[in-house]
Amino acid sequence: MVRSYLAMDYGGSSGRGILGHYDGEKLILEEVNRFPDFFVEINGICYWDTFMMLQNLKESLKTAGQKCRNKTELVSVGIDTWGTDYGLLDGQGNPIGTSVCERNTQGAGRKAVTEKIGEKVLYEKTGTHFLDGNTLFQLYERKLREDSGLEYAGTLLMLPDLLGYFLTGECFSEYSDAVTSMLLDVESETWNVDILEKLGLPADIYPKVIHGGEKSFSVKKELLEELHLKGINYTPVLSHDTASAIAAVPHVPGQAFCSSGTWSIMGVVTKEPPAKDRARQYNFASSKFGNSFYKTHRDFMGMWMITQCKREWEAEGRKYSWEEITDAAAKAEEFAAVIDVDRSEFFNVGNMHGKIERYLARTGQRMPQGMGALSRCIYESLALRYRRTARQLQEISGEKITSLCIVGGGSRNRFLNQLIADAVEVPVIAGPSEAACIGNILMQMKADGQIQTLEEGWKIAENSFEKEVFLPDGTQDWESYDRKYQSIKESVKEEGKL
Repeated sequence: MVRSYLAMDYGGSSGRGILGHYDGEKLILEEVNRFPDFFVEINGICYWDTFMMLQNLKESLKTAGQKCRNKTELVSVGIDTWGTDYGLLDGQGNPIGTSVCERNTQGAGRKAVTEKIGEKVLYEKTGTHFLDGNTLFQLYERKLREDSGLEYAGTLLMLPDLLGYFLTGECFSEYSDAVTSMLLDVESETWNVDILEKLGLPADIYPKVIHGGEKSFSVKKELLEELHLKGINYTPVLSHDTASAIAAVPHVPGQAFCSSGTWSIMGVVTKEPPAKDRARQYNFASSKFGNSFYKTHRDFMGMWMITQCKREWEAEGRKYSWEEITDAAAKAEEFAAVIDVDRSEFFNVGNMHGKIERYLARTGQRMPQGMGALSRCIYESLALRYRRTARQLQEISGEKITSLCIVGGGSRNRFLNQLIADAVEVPVIAGPSEAACIGNILMQMKADGQIQTLEEGWKIAENSFEKEVFLPDGTQDWESYDRKYQSIKESVKEEGKL
């Protein structure tokens, strides 16, 4: 019988439940649920609705069970989410409120922690790049606010592990997501108790660390009965969505990857560890990946800015499809203005138009007029960030980048894909768009004994999904555009950098 696996992929703006049916040769995807993910502001602090996330998980499981009944065997479910966000349980295992959102941060935690511990020590211990929303910085901001949740915390679980706990009652921390927290020693895979104690943060609330695809847990009996399911398992996969997406992409020397969604997460997978000093200098994260690879990557702005603009247009009564937005951008003037997408003011929610306008005024540029012109400004600025990131990756890895594979929802943006190919000056291979779900499913298959290694999973993915290639056209002077971009970046004071 065909074996089926449910991938739950939660993103910063939407989530999905995708069934993967494996017939022994190919993997076929079937969507069972798609839903919005959102945070709610209360007293100036943004919170994720983790209980609605659980409800969407349960609805997806129920629908998956109905679709598989008498046709295939539903074996397991796996969960992946974005990194850094977490939830707290009290001493009895009950949730303490809901999860604070990383986009709530104003950078106070990062500043205070780096002053107390030092950037070099933090990087050498954790291998994690510096973002205002890193879990360690979020926790310290809670301490600064005298948040009582920390006082009563018995366990801290990263967001995918929290959802897994709701299913199974088991507490653990999956490695690929744990390393995004800046709480874990990347080499020893133990929690940095010494750093936590120096900061006056709880040091004994972190569960055991496990690796995705290595074991499964039984879903609670009462949940199975509620959802009319027979005994399926919960499999911790590579629960950081970027790691899951990378698990779906074959890796060859010279090929970089980018998981394109709310964030752009760009990097390389190599057999040898990267140059640590250079990785820290350019603010790249580095960690183990699978049993025999290293993953080096940098997070920077993805579709967040344009998504926020789209929401603001909709609030004004102007509803545009993504096709309308990219068509209008393609017709707008080239490089009328550029934005430093690493600025922290663009990281937080709210009034994106106003933030862009103030930044452009500060750098002596005119605000693009109209939806198409503003969209093109954002897309071209992103493409320039890809260009700069590719060059930094070459220095860190010592390998020349000859192609870039873009996966995730952003891989469907053909206009942006072409801009990136032109900016980076290498072919862009776009797809699959549901790479995180594919990698999620492949790790469930590994735990189920259907595959033994990442490489086996890559062959199945290659055999199952089509891709589109974008070649650089070589007609634009991206080097001069890059100089303009760097000049504008340097004209603004360094505070406010991500």
